[in-house]
Amino acid sequence: MGGFAARFGREDEGARVSQTFYPDPVGGVHATLALLAAVAARAHSGRGVAIDLSQQEALWLQLGEAIVAASRDGRDLARLGNREPGLASSGLFPTKDGEWVAVASEADLSRELAAPESRTAGELVAALQRAGGRAERVANFAAAAEDARMRPFLEPVEHPVTGAVTSVRVPLRANGALPDTLRPAPTFDQHSDEVLRDWIACREERVAALRASGVVGGQPGRT
Repeated sequence: MGGFAARFGREDEGARVSQTFYPDPVGGVHATLALLAAVAARAHSGRGVAIDLSQQEALWLQLGEAIVAASRDGRDLARLGNREPGLASSGLFPTKDGEWVAVASEADLSRELAAPESRTAGELVAALQRAGGRAERVANFAAAAEDARMRPFLEPVEHPVTGAVTSVRVPLRANGALPDTLRPAPTFDQHSDEVLRDWIACREERVAALRASGVVGGQPGRT
């Protein structure tokens, strides 16, 4: 309903959605922004803020160029698959050795891309680069973790449920440095008492009453 299915996929496909549930992290990021804005407003005015956030409306914001094109030109942006608009040659192409090559180039590489499955990924990348194109082998997650260029963006994180796992750092730099993860993702109900007590000033007896009535706490997946 947010329009994502109309843009996602190859040109010859019907409406489909992402297996990674793309709207979920989009909604989460917008919820975080709304919460931080509300906390800042409360610190300034002393008053609380009621937040009304629609995941569907948050997703609309990610498709802004399609809405602009429709309102200005009456044009419905079609699915592009893995192609990049405005480039003569772009996309992801399968190779002889079961890998993929990513291409994004202003140069016309149609001759070099005529039969990508007949070459290995290394051979195809070399041929495309010789022709003046920009191309690179697509790394899977295991290979990316061993790539020296990617290593600064990864960090080990110890979690009480999963143990030590390699995670991706937050993709921003503060004072020129990538931030470290100070603590792992919380477990179920880990911070409920802290939030109720320290953020919204619930007294201990009120927190205990909420737990006794089942409003907070319990077991994951149970009501």
